Amino acid sequence: MKINFIMPCKPKVPSGGFKVIYEYAKMLNLDGHQVVITYPFLHSFHGVSFKKGKINELKYKLRFYKDKFFRKITCRSWFDLPQDIKEVLVFKLDDKFIENSDIVFATAWSTAEEVTKYSENKGEKFYLIQSFEDWGGSKERVIQTWKGPLKKIVISEYLKEIAIDLGEDAKLIENGLNFKDFYYDKKLKKDENSILMLYHSNEEVKRSKEAIKEIIKLKEEKGMSIKFSLFGVEKRPNYLPEWIEYHQKPEIGKLRELYNKAEIFISPSKIEGWSLPVAESLRCKTMVCVSDIPGHSHIKHLETGYKVKELKELPEVLEELLKNRELRERLSENGHKYITQFTWERAYKKLKSYIGDR
Repeated sequence: MKINFIMPCKPKVPSGGFKVIYEYAKMLNLDGHQVVITYPFLHSFHGVSFKKGKINELKYKLRFYKDKFFRKITCRSWFDLPQDIKEVLVFKLDDKFIENSDIVFATAWSTAEEVTKYSENKGEKFYLIQSFEDWGGSKERVIQTWKGPLKKIVISEYLKEIAIDLGEDAKLIENGLNFKDFYYDKKLKKDENSILMLYHSNEEVKRSKEAIKEIIKLKEEKGMSIKFSLFGVEKRPNYLPEWIEYHQKPEIGKLRELYNKAEIFISPSKIEGWSLPVAESLRCKTMVCVSDIPGHSHIKHLETGYKVKELKELPEVLEELLKNRELRERLSENGHKYITQFTWERAYKKLKSYIGDR
């Protein structure tokens, strides 16, 4: 079969959502299918808008051809994508720019709007939903894509519940993990009173800055000696105190080391689909402390991790957790055992069964 994944934008930096799609693309390719990944030059994701007019359109087209012929648009600098998977940059996601295929995947609400309008020769239409993306577009438009004719796949129980509430069918296929990249390394000892967190500048969704402020209180107001480390794709935020470590775009080996050496990993997000960093932490046998949101539903409070209802609770909760080694070890052990069921082989088997093997 020929399978085309329609992406919402170019792969400028590492992204958990993109990584999930690339994993599926890789497995489909290894299974003998022809895989195409299509990126738009012009896109409306995250509220992006473009100036209208013939002169502006000419400028956009000149920039597009520059990207298409002189810059290599690819994810291969941060993901091991097989060379025979074709990556295509198109001016925009109109039907006329899209290759014919047997199956076409929408991968975000903005791509679902376009895929819905595609002709039959673009293939059977599926919609991989990794979050309720009202942070990337209007709630009404997002819901409209959920209620559209595409065959929907969701990655978590809470997204499945949203589909049911909207009166829609959706196939639940939870993400997998790359067990070769993320695993418990017995040679690496936990750093005492160490806390790790992913940093993201989208405060409305990730709430990194809010969480950082609360964790700083643990040291500066409570006087607790802690090691606080952050990692992310962006540059180090200029407001961070010098004592906070920051790792920009760490290599897989370094990221695995960070996970393994941390006593607690924090995910303070307001919105998540199925948090890969949380799952990766559990694979490295690190206890997780997460916000109490539907997107963290795979974490059970005081069973596989710890949940906080408000981020202002973090200083007290973290102080208690860092002092209670027995609780940390129990939660990290339980979380580690739980997460081992989520293999990519398991996820791919479900995907293959759902889309059919032609």
